[in-house]
Amino acid sequence: MSDAIDSFSQGQRISLVFGAALTRFTSALNDLHELLKLAATADRTRKRPDDLRRLGDLLTSQQRKTGERAAEKAFATANEQLEKLNGGPPVESPAGKRHPIAPEQAVAILIILIGPDATGEVARTYLEECGEDPDIARYGLSYFQWTRAASLVERTALSVLPASLASLEELIGSVLRIWLTMHPDALNASNKSMTAGDASSYASGDDIKRWAIDEAVRGVIDGSASHWRDVILKNLKVDMRELVADWSAFLEAVARRHVIVHSGGRVDQRYLDDTGTYDHGHELGDTVVCDHAYISATLDTFHELGEALAIGLLAKLVPAGGEPAALAAPFVLGALERSNWRHALVLSQAVVTTERGSSVLDELRINWWMARRECGEPLEVITSEVDKWTPNEEDLPIRLGKAALLFDEEATHLILLEYKRGGGEIPKNWPLVVAMRQKFPSIQKMCSGAGQVSRSNRPKKRR
Repeated sequence: MSDAIDSFSQGQRISLVFGAALTRFTSALNDLHELLKLAATADRTRKRPDDLRRLGDLLTSQQRKTGERAAEKAFATANEQLEKLNGGPPVESPAGKRHPIAPEQAVAILIILIGPDATGEVARTYLEECGEDPDIARYGLSYFQWTRAASLVERTALSVLPASLASLEELIGSVLRIWLTMHPDALNASNKSMTAGDASSYASGDDIKRWAIDEAVRGVIDGSASHWRDVILKNLKVDMRELVADWSAFLEAVARRHVIVHSGGRVDQRYLDDTGTYDHGHELGDTVVCDHAYISATLDTFHELGEALAIGLLAKLVPAGGEPAALAAPFVLGALERSNWRHALVLSQAVVTTERGSSVLDELRINWWMARRECGEPLEVITSEVDKWTPNEEDLPIRLGKAALLFDEEATHLILLEYKRGGGEIPKNWPLVVAMRQKFPSIQKMCSGAGQVSRSNRPKKRR
């Protein structure tokens, strides 16, 4: 085993560690996507809780409806009184600025500021609506609370956002730790110094060096997302802002995680400060919503950033050799399969623009050209580059990719005939071939009934 490890180049060793960190990250986010799916399915099939069902079993259908309507009416009446109090004319502030009422303050405000009599009146009216029947009144309130409780997917989403961001922080910490291990003097993000007593407790200078690296990494991760960007851009020349389609949405997600964990989802001043450079649509005291759509989109953003950051930094740390291309290839293919052209371009750009002489680079280069084409780059520009490149004539898939890339119907047709004469399986689900099938009926006809072959080991699809 040691002989095999010793035969690995430094680039291969670094790539192994990067690949493991990236796999751990993508697996964690895929699992969180699946958790959201399970929660959504459970919400669609959810039934009344047993306690509520037992209350309802004591009543007729008409009595249950009476309690439900009465609870709705009582809530509306109490809410109107609260709105009048909060929306009345300002007494002391000419500007009229008001601080929002937290949910737990509402009852206290009704009792103390409106008065217990008014509160009692709401309760009396509610009981009258329920026909003075305590079972109906108890059922109506219980049903009302159940229908307004956060759904399972909403509660799951509230936990998924912190968990997904923690996975991203772990990935960023991992790649920074690898870099600092290679260049231990390159980053002084931590000002913490080790005491003489602590130093003497370690077995060697290498242990002290690892402690210093961990402290430096922690100093970066403990900072804001903008700080992460500044450190990585300054030291590794990779701009995190350019790795995702909407950097402001990423910053907002990080800020939203803070208010979810620390203030019950209510917007605080820190949130406003962190998101103040763009229109986030929230004001102080608002409650941020984390529904299925928001969390799914955020997971996709984190996914893109983590993949692009790991591959981009590996390309910087291993400027020669095929390891970055080998790691990037399945992720680029996955992005093309999802029609995420920009992400495919970002992933491939950092690798393909460096000559590496890798055997996997041909496929990656073709997919890079496709990403550029789908992002709107003129086909004639891409054609001029492709015409200067001659793929291995024995590599039928690469020749097929080149023909499909240029929308060359005749050449694609001839290559597909070679597949059929040789008994090979046409890679009909390769995004380049899919585009040809959609554009040319003749190509679609030739691919009909053809077997499917994977171009590479693909990463697990996100959803």
